[in-house]
This record gives sequence, structure tokens and C-alpha cells, in this order.
Amino acid sequence: MDAPLELVAVLALGLLLGAQAGLDKLLGHSVALTQLHKPHQNPDPELEPLMNHLHLHGLLLLPCIPLLLCAAAPVIAGGGRREAQALLRWKASLAGVDDYESLSSWNLAANSTATTTTSPCGWAFVACNTAGDVTELSLSNVVLNGTLAGLDFSALPRLETLVLEQNYYLHGTIPEGIGNSTSLALLRITSNKHLTGSIPRSIGKLKQLAALDLGSLGLVGAIPVEIANLTRLEDLRLDGNSLTGSIPPEIGRLEKVRSLYLGGNKLTGSIPPEIGNITELQIMDLADNHLEEELPLTLSQLVKLTALFVSSNQLEGHIATQLGNKSSLNHVEISRNRFSRLFPQSICTRGGALQNFAANGNGFQSLHDLNFQNCTSLASLDLAANNILGDITEWIGTLPKQLLRIYLTQNQLYGALPRELSEFVQLTVLELGENEISGEIPPTLGNITGPGTLNLGHNLLAGTVPAGLGALLEIYSLDLSYNYLSGPMPLTLSNLSNLALLDLSNCSLTGDAYGLLVADQSDSSPNLSFPDIEILALAS
Repeated sequence: MDAPLELVAVLALGLLLGAQAGLDKLLGHSVALTQLHKPHQNPDPELEPLMNHLHLHGLLLLPCIPLLLCAAAPVIAGGGRREAQALLRWKASLAGVDDYESLSSWNLAANSTATTTTSPCGWAFVACNTAGDVTELSLSNVVLNGTLAGLDFSALPRLETLVLEQNYYLHGTIPEGIGNSTSLALLRITSNKHLTGSIPRSIGKLKQLAALDLGSLGLVGAIPVEIANLTRLEDLRLDGNSLTGSIPPEIGRLEKVRSLYLGGNKLTGSIPPEIGNITELQIMDLADNHLEEELPLTLSQLVKLTALFVSSNQLEGHIATQLGNKSSLNHVEISRNRFSRLFPQSICTRGGALQNFAANGNGFQSLHDLNFQNCTSLASLDLAANNILGDITEWIGTLPKQLLRIYLTQNQLYGALPRELSEFVQLTVLELGENEISGEIPPTLGNITGPGTLNLGHNLLAGTVPAGLGALLEIYSLDLSYNYLSGPMPLTLSNLSNLALLDLSNCSLTGDAYGLLVADQSDSSPNLSFPDIEILALAS
């Protein structure tokens, strides 16, 4: 058990007073000795034993005094004092610091025992190792109002995890001093839109980093090439900022990165071919930038890639071998670019895992090129808003029957709707509007049990509306507008009680609209057929 502080202090004081008395006596004799001393004359033999005695005890006691004085001070575990002072200085720099109830434990007097008084290890949002060094600082949703300028990162040399997430009032810049926390393995500063400035070049000193997340901030400027020094990095997220310039070719040195998120910035130039050297890459998000030219052929080297997001850029050219040789690829979004040709058979050469393919808003033209027959895992296909020209009659029958969603609006598709549509029994969305599809609506379309959306509007369809459509009980959006349909509106449509949108306008339909809209006409308070309807258009 530790000695009481008062006793330790008394002992230290006693030693000091004893040493002082001895020294005074010695000095008194020294004066007398000086007065009696003559050249070549020996000192008084009676004083010599006293001098030796004081000399010996002084040597023994003096080193003990600082130790006893240190014992009288509170015990400091590891680098606790310096770390605590650094955190307290940062807390003091924050606006309205007295209102931070969440940081109330950040106080040297917060703990009662002497062994923890100066250690921050018991504070909220702080974790330490067994030596008492601060290793983790995680502050999420704490509503910090201030900057990082007041945080001395050099005082946190053992810090391994730093998380500052969703602190809306955190502002200023990420200081260069962050490079002094060289033990960092996880750095996540995200969802703080008022944190601006550039990415500090000193970030390249954090060579232990396995995860770097600076997403959804207000960062500007270029991606520093020093990031390429972080060769242990596995997760790199810089998305949702306003970064400019090109993607540095040096990024290819990050061979262990599995997730790369650079989307939602203002990056320009081409995708560097060196990106193909990141052979562990599984997710690549470069969407919502200003990237140009073609996809580099080196993408074929990324055999572990499972998801590719490059939508909303200015990419162009053909897509063939770049996405080939990837049996693990399951999600591809290349929408809103300038791609002109696509060869999906190269993606699904061995069946593959492709589940979602979105390529709307490009310049694809040939329906013949779009062969998804081998994509046996495909669930969602979006080719809307292209210039695809071709006969849909036979082509749609070649699509995998397990599809859940088909988006083909705003193209130049023609021909008739095949009866084989009823074989897509799991279909939840069928969007074929704004084409040139003709013929009649096949009655078998009502056999699809799960569609939530059926859009056949703005085509050249003729004939009547099949009564079988009244069996689509799960549907919430039905658009048959702007066609050449005629005859009575089938009252079976009143069964579609989940409808939020029903558009039969600009056709030549006849019949009893009231009977369609009112489910029970015998009651004095009639029940509406479509209680959740938001858009209803029946006018011819």
C-alpha cells in the first residue's frame, strides 16, 4: 500500500531540515577553520571526523530527497500527464466548453485515487493500453465546436485509432501536425462538412495506417502523392469532398487496398493505368467526377473486383476486355457517361456473379451487342436513356429469367411484347416506356405475381387493356398512357388497392370511371378502390 502523502511530505521535509542543520554546522566550522588556517598548516584534528560524517551522510541522503518529493506528487501512468494536458488544452480551445456534458470526465480532478488523477484512461471516448498510453480517441456525434489546431498530436505518440465522425460544428483544417501520430492504424475523420482545406502532405508519414477515411468533408485541392507511402493501407475513402486535379499514378503503389472510394469529387483527367496494380481491390468508386477518356485496359488485372462505380463522368469508348476475367464482379454502375459499345458477354463468360448492371444515360446503339444470356445471376438491368435500336420481340426472351428489375425506357426499341414476359415470375419492375413498341399487351402479363411498377406508356400499343392486369395485386405504379389503346377500362383494375400512380391518359379508353374508382357502391359512404392514390390520370 502506498504511504500517505502527508507522511511522505513530512519525511522529505525532515531530511531537508536535517541536511540543512548539518550543513550550517559544517559551514560554521569551515569559517573557524579558515580563520585558523595558515599556509602548510594542518586543520584541527577534532573537526576532521565531523566533516567526514557530514560528507558521507550528505551523499547518501541527497539523492533520496527528489525521490521522496516525487512520491508526494500524484502517480503518472505511462505518458499520462502529457497526453492529459494535450487533451485538456484542446478541450479548452473548443467553443462553449463548459456546455460539453459529454466531455465532463475530461478533468484532472474527476478521479478520486492518486494513481489515476493525471491519467486520461478513464475519460469518455478515450482508451489506453496496459502501459497507460492513450491508444484510441473516438468522438462521434459529440457536436464539437472548434478546430483541430489546438490538438497536439505529438503528445499522442501511441495513438492507434482516431475517429472524429459527425461533429457538425467541427471546422478549420486538418493540421499538418497529424503526421506526428505515427502509430495511427485507423484514421476516420468523416461527415464534418465544415472541415475544409487540403489533405495535409504529412499524412504520408502515417505508415502504419490500414484505414484512412476522410469522406464527406469540405476538402479541396489535389490528392497528395504522399498517400502512396501508405503501403499498408487496405481501405482508402476520400469521397464526398471537392478534391480537384487528377488521380495520381502513384496510387498504384497501394497494392493492399481493397476498398477505394474517390467518388463525389471534382477529379479530372483519365483513370491512370497504374490502378490495375492494386490487385487486392474489391470495390472501386470513382463516380460523380469529371473523369475522361476510356477505361484503362489494366482494369482486367483486378480479378478480385466485386463492385465498380464510375457513373456520372465523361468516360467514353467501348467496354469489352476491361471488365472481362472477373467471375467475382457483381455490381457495375457506368451510367451517365459517353460509352458507345458494350459487350456484356465478356463480363459473364463463365456465368459470373453479376447481379446489378446499370448503364443508363450512355450512347449504346446496337441491341445485338447487349447479350446478357450468360449472366445467370443478374437481378437488375438498367439500359434506359440510350439510343438502343432493335426489335425487342426476341431479344427480351434471351434475358435471364431470374431478373427482378428491367429498365429500358427512352430508347428506340420496336416490335411486339412477347408472351415470354410471363416467364419472368420474380419481376418487380418492368420499365419499357418511351419507345416504339407496337402490338397488343399480352394477357399473360397478369401472371407475373410481383411487379410493383409496370410502365408501358408512350409507345404504339393498340387493342384493349387486358382484364388479367387486375391480378397484379402488389403493383403500385401502372402507366399505360399515350398509346392507341381502346375499349372499356377493365373494372378488374379496381382490385389494385396499392396503386399510388395510375395513368391511362391520352388513350381512347371508354367505360365507367366511377365504377373503377369506387370499390363498394352499395354503401352510403363508398370505399375508394385506390386509397393511397397520389397520381390519377384517366383523361383521353
